[in-house]
Amino acid sequence: MGWVCTKDGKSNADSLDTCPVCGAARPCRVALAGCAGMIEARLATDIGGALLAEVVGDEARFCANPQYRLAIDEDNRWRVVAFGETRNATVVNRVVVPDFGAELKAGDEIAVASRTDPAKVAAVVKVDLLPMK
Repeated sequence: MGWVCTKDGKSNADSLDTCPVCGAARPCRVALAGCAGMIEARLATDIGGALLAEVVGDEARFCANPQYRLAIDEDNRWRVVAFGETRNATVVNRVVVPDFGAELKAGDEIAVASRTDPAKVAAVVKVDLLPMK
């Protein structure tokens, strides 16, 4: 059946995850899975303690409202962008998210970490990139 690139309109085979003409990624939705559940996003979404409570349970108390944003760029690549003035830092794979954000890949882990001891993490969610329905 294939998929159509949202950037250049070219048809691509289902076996391709990237458009060979322009390099844009195949459109997908992002899922965050934690110890208590899962949430999915198709559009840019602010993520904070209130939403994460459904996914990580009580550990969501360490997150601000909002803590970080899931954003999608013009090449269909998902990114996490941290809100700077939060009590705890946002990390991807235990590395603090830079000001310009970090690209997400399936299997990445997003969490919050103590600003004084980045080894202390909480509210860990695993990223999955799922085909559009």
